[in-house]
Amino acid sequence: DALPIFLEDITSDDEGVVRIESLEPGKYLLKETEAPEGYLLNTEPVAFLIAESAEGVPEVLRLGSFINYFGSAELVKTNENEEPLAGAVFELRDEEGEEVLLESLTTDEEGKVLIEDLTPGTYRLYEVEAPKGYLRNLEPAVFTILEEANGKPEPVKVGPFVNHKGTAVLKKVDEEGNGLMGAEFALYDEEGLLLQEELVSDEEGEVLIEDLSPGTYVLKEVQSPEGYLLNLTEITFTIEDTYEGTVDVLLLDEYTNYLGSAYLIKTDHEGNALSGATFDVVTEDGERVIEDLRSDENGKVLASGLAPGKYYFEETRAPKGYVRNTEKIFFDIASSEEGSPDE
Repeated sequence: DALPIFLEDITSDDEGVVRIESLEPGKYLLKETEAPEGYLLNTEPVAFLIAESAEGVPEVLRLGSFINYFGSAELVKTNENEEPLAGAVFELRDEEGEEVLLESLTTDEEGKVLIEDLTPGTYRLYEVEAPKGYLRNLEPAVFTILEEANGKPEPVKVGPFVNHKGTAVLKKVDEEGNGLMGAEFALYDEEGLLLQEELVSDEEGEVLIEDLSPGTYVLKEVQSPEGYLLNLTEITFTIEDTYEGTVDVLLLDEYTNYLGSAYLIKTDHEGNALSGATFDVVTEDGERVIEDLRSDENGKVLASGLAPGKYYFEETRAPKGYVRNTEKIFFDIASSEEGSPDE
């Protein structure tokens, strides 16, 4: 049950002194009901005793100092692995985020920044500079300083407030859009400095590139999937320096590996196209990789789906009325190509 109120509206003077007179002997509790403007209400009561006897005129009972406090807040800045990050710079704004109250609040080696002398109210902390190598988090940290405190208050804990690095994913595919495993890439900065290597596409053809600081990057294929041409086209992409909320993975365009192709034109001795001639494609080791390719009405014989290497066309059946040509027609499928290969 609440204790009866003996005196109320006792106010401290210009010197901060509270005087209470005409007290009968007994035990009393002094409680603050309204704090000075801008300070936290101290809810810790002050107990004192007025003795029943005194020799001569009783001395004034001095109750000591009764402190009002400002609020404080402590923000902890970490990375995704909960490791502290020094060097993040914040500014403190009001509840609406419009008025800047404090600037250049910088996290220390423990990732902490302490903000003191705060009056009761709601505040917003905005990151204005991220730790080196990290993306700046645009989402404000919101916290409230309550109006009351029982004695000296502990700082309000804000966070952890996380900074991230960027992530990009490349999809490696064949000409039909199927994922290709085993393509290997190297990552460079825009000045040509090698940053990461041995980035290999998985079973779904995806290449995951993590721990990226804000900036522009160049991705180069250094080894193609087995049987495919190395694609020399460079992939340039940029990791932006800010994000809000969840960091999105940067999805790069699909990157295609191709198989090679070659063709010949079958003609008579006057240069007229001949249809109906049949050819095989044979490797330099004598393996027949494609059989029964027929020349069309334009005399064209097209061989496709060829891995890099040395081959030759061998005529196996001449057009009707003609003698089979036994000459081998050699050609190479290069191991690399920029973009889609030519026949």
